Amino acid sequence: MLSQKWRLQIRAINGGCGSFSFKSILNFSATATKKAQIQNADMVNYLLDSLGFSRDAAITTLSKVPHLRPSPEKVDPIVCYFQNLGFSKTQIRSMVSGHPRLLCRNVDKTLVPKLNFFRELGLSGSGLRKVVVQCSDRGLDTFIKPRVLYLRQLLGTDDNVVAVLNRDSTVLKFLDAERVDTNVKLLRNYGMTDDNIVKCITNWPRRFFTLKPGGIKDVLHRVENVLGIPRESAMFRHGVAVLASLDRSKVDEKLGVFRSFGWPESVILKTVRSQPLILTKSAPTIQKVVDFFMNELGCSSDFLGSNPAFLTYSLEKRVKPRNEVLKILKKLNKKKAALSTVLCMSESKFRKCYVLPYKVILPDMCDAYLTKTEIPTIELR
Repeated sequence: MLSQKWRLQIRAINGGCGSFSFKSILNFSATATKKAQIQNADMVNYLLDSLGFSRDAAITTLSKVPHLRPSPEKVDPIVCYFQNLGFSKTQIRSMVSGHPRLLCRNVDKTLVPKLNFFRELGLSGSGLRKVVVQCSDRGLDTFIKPRVLYLRQLLGTDDNVVAVLNRDSTVLKFLDAERVDTNVKLLRNYGMTDDNIVKCITNWPRRFFTLKPGGIKDVLHRVENVLGIPRESAMFRHGVAVLASLDRSKVDEKLGVFRSFGWPESVILKTVRSQPLILTKSAPTIQKVVDFFMNELGCSSDFLGSNPAFLTYSLEKRVKPRNEVLKILKKLNKKKAALSTVLCMSESKFRKCYVLPYKVILPDMCDAYLTKTEIPTIELR
């Protein structure tokens, strides 16, 4: 039983209409819940019909923004805007799935200014889409512009800024100017030119922006004292970029692949010093490449250590197709050349010398080679 005091207070709250009405509160709650369910059902159907979501995917996406309660009326202008920019349903669905808050943005106040800013900067296609989505909840004047200005000053040109954003669309979120300035100073102290520093950053922005100064110091020490690459070497910046982008365990795993084939430590280090970018390949890929050269082609570790660039070529797009062409031509006594010679050729020169002259008499060989080495062109809207 409620005390007289509480009865009086509740009566006052209810405008003096008697005892506290729990029923009215329950009715209000039920009405609100029902309204939310109807609204949610409408949004599920909208995502199904407009963007091709599955029912489960639509429900999962909406469950991530329950408090925002997007509605078809609010979301449709957003979808139409992206469609008018040339984004496909698949692309919009992907953006919404990964960033459901996009459903609740204001087109004119939030999306249009940011899109225009990044387009004027030089972003387009998938790079533009990713950056806008990543920054959809960040202020243009308070967050985005100051960071882009810093990157422009650091990297020198808008093209370099665009390259960094295309490489990693989340860069602006984790950019720490003070840390980056300290890291750049450390690189300069090791003799790296600003041009080489910019190249390192544009290729591996996340690691250079997130590594603490102690991490950069460790990388510089290992490049010089473990890999043995001198500071004045043209390969020094590549060594820094590679080790900065990899954990120690990954580097050890990849070096272990060479050891598993019986390579002496001196040859391994010679190879890595000459072509540190070899370590950007995964351990399984290095395994396949070394296995093919040694067990299929009969190359020795000394030979590969003296020609480390061979290990950086694509096995499926370059090495194997060119090897097949040479085998056919040698078998028919049409042309003789060492694989080591033709591997270094540009694609256009190899086709001109070893493929196109035989298009009439060896059409199958030519078609097979051109099919295997064709690089599809990806059009970005």
